Amino acid sequence: NKSVRRAATTGVHDVMHRIVRPGGEVRYVHELARSQTGADGQVTRLAGTVQDVTELKQAEHAMLQAKEAAEAASRAKSEFLASMSHELRTPLNSILGFAQLFGMDACLPEKTRDHAREIERAGQHLLSLVNDLIMPSVSYLIGSSDFKSLSLALRPAFIVPDGKETLQALLLNYGSFIQTIIDFTIIA
Repeated sequence: NKSVRRAATTGVHDVMHRIVRPGGEVRYVHELARSQTGADGQVTRLAGTVQDVTELKQAEHAMLQAKEAAEAASRAKSEFLASMSHELRTPLNSILGFAQLFGMDACLPEKTRDHAREIERAGQHLLSLVNDLIMPSVSYLIGSSDFKSLSLALRPAFIVPDGKETLQALLLNYGSFIQTIIDFTIIA
């Protein structure tokens, strides 16, 4: 028995284990004793206590389950936020693109172009809020707040001239943690 060997070398028997009582009930006990040895150095007797620690073990188990449940809830929240952010950004980017196009369309009345630019400004603000919402979730999901470890490889983008400035502004806001390589091809 490992505990008896340890008691022979250290003089202390300290072990926690489970027992099954005659009725089938499982209990946990902590045995703590000092060993006494004979002339030959063999352990002849242990003198100490046996303490029922079943409630302590049950409390530890309950705390572990609560911790796991809290971590699962936090992961679910982060995954939900990341999913919702994607669901919000996809149509928002479309709205921003059309607002930029309408804002630059010289065939439209100036008032209509002003409205389109206002839609774009409001959309940029909303996109900024969504981005602020998603970044902590991404941090949690990748297990790091060091965003410098992220890199994106984007395919060549065909964008209108004002779109390039918009994308560059977004990259400046988040450029401290996103390394990008983008091939801009401007269309007239």
